[in-house]
Amino acid sequence: MKTVKVTLSAILISSILLLNACQEKLPTINIKNEEKITSPLRLKINSQGVWYASEGELGTIEIVDEKNRVLNQKGDWGILFSSDGNWMHSNPAYFETTVKFDPKGAKKGKIIIYNNPGEGDGEEAGTLEYFEVPIRF
Repeated sequence: MKTVKVTLSAILISSILLLNACQEKLPTINIKNEEKITSPLRLKINSQGVWYASEGELGTIEIVDEKNRVLNQKGDWGILFSSDGNWMHSNPAYFETTVKFDPKGAKKGKIIIYNNPGEGDGEEAGTLEYFEVPIRF
């Protein structure tokens, strides 16, 4: 009976470790979940070496309300540019943008951060990825 308990414990611990290892690492952002934001919003992102820039551009930002309506001012796509021009490496790199938006009476929403998959064919083609940060207005 003791052997079975050890085996089940070992399986449980192995499963937890595997689950943690499989969780996707994402860039970090200077806005916390459920943080109250105002316009204009200055965003800073650390790529963590998991998203790569294309020509110094990491991606774009959208601010949406709880009904997924885009609140960015017309033509303001919050392009994330390298903050120091040093983006051609696989280490963490820092990117910044300022986004102007109008919450139009909304109380909650989210910031959606999209990567720039770059251009290319075959192995050179990237994959569009994104993550979301819930926010308040």
